[in-house]
Amino acid sequence: MKKIKAFSVALAVFMTFAITVHFLSIAVLPKQNRDFGYWISYSKDASYEALKRNITPETALYMGSSEFHHGLSHKYNPANLFRGTDLNLMCIGGAFNQSLNHAIAVGALGSELQNKKVALILSPTWFYKNDRQRETKFILRFSEGEYKALMKNRELSEETKAKVKLKVETLLGKDDTATGGIGMSGIDDLLRRERDRNKCATSWLMTKKTAVNDTWNSENIDFQTLKEEAEKECRGKCTNEYNMQDKVFEKNFASKLTDRKNCNSNKSFEGSEEYDDLQLFLDICREQGLEVLLIMQPLNGKWYDYTGLTSEKRHVVYETVGEIAKQKGVEYADLSGEEYTENFFEDAVHPTSKGWVIINEKAYEFFKKHQQ
Repeated sequence: MKKIKAFSVALAVFMTFAITVHFLSIAVLPKQNRDFGYWISYSKDASYEALKRNITPETALYMGSSEFHHGLSHKYNPANLFRGTDLNLMCIGGAFNQSLNHAIAVGALGSELQNKKVALILSPTWFYKNDRQRETKFILRFSEGEYKALMKNRELSEETKAKVKLKVETLLGKDDTATGGIGMSGIDDLLRRERDRNKCATSWLMTKKTAVNDTWNSENIDFQTLKEEAEKECRGKCTNEYNMQDKVFEKNFASKLTDRKNCNSNKSFEGSEEYDDLQLFLDICREQGLEVLLIMQPLNGKWYDYTGLTSEKRHVVYETVGEIAKQKGVEYADLSGEEYTENFFEDAVHPTSKGWVIINEKAYEFFKKHQQ
């Protein structure tokens, strides 16, 4: 009896604490805050409650991966460039985000989107065959709150949900204690959700949420002028033969050149599991009536030539994704023609100011052309 009574008291104390934390976290989270959508944050991306709370009737999704964290100090990053327009974007993505993580996010949020538009920036490196870090990358960006919301989404077919469930269980494993998996008890689930919400709320309060000052406070961005300005900004900063910004090249690549020669010669884009994940992402969008633009980033041609991933091998991913886009009836902006464009790359894959202008122009045209 004493043990039962002690457990009941402990449970009551815990529930009181959890409910208090729940309402406090809701109170400090922003609601329908346009600026929140332009906040680039891993904790934001993991919190379904925070994302849902800040979707407005005008919100569209702009999704990607590590490129969102590059160039945050200049006006060309979408977190800064698009704030001065009439676009209301929810930017979601960071390092290790790939198609399946985004499929789960859009499956959780798609039914909330009255705008019905989603642009996804793809990185060719997602599509390496037999990626040994596939499970680790997925786990790092897995959001249980988004997964549970997807499973409750009535707009999605049971067949699609079953596909997602199988992929998630395969990648996470069924050992919940090891993975923080999907079969948790009600109390543990509540704790996890509150942790994600509180982490997001705390990070939001501590972050400066102001945009980089710029002059593009207009509905219509002059991309030609932006390109010229970005070109001037990049000029003289990329003098090495690998088409990277010099400071990045010297810090991360120069001392390793000998070791990196032909280091990617055995890599392939044939038969990657990522293609199936991308198709699942597109199926989830289709079932919710969402319009999609896929933006394929280029690889740095000069660097990947040196590391042995030839142009012929690289074009497998560009062409395969193009075929998927065609089959699924979605728009596809293939930027592979920029592989050798001077001043496009900060390093082997990430865009400079100039690169961001080219990428964002494709997204801007899509969002504006389909604006209701």
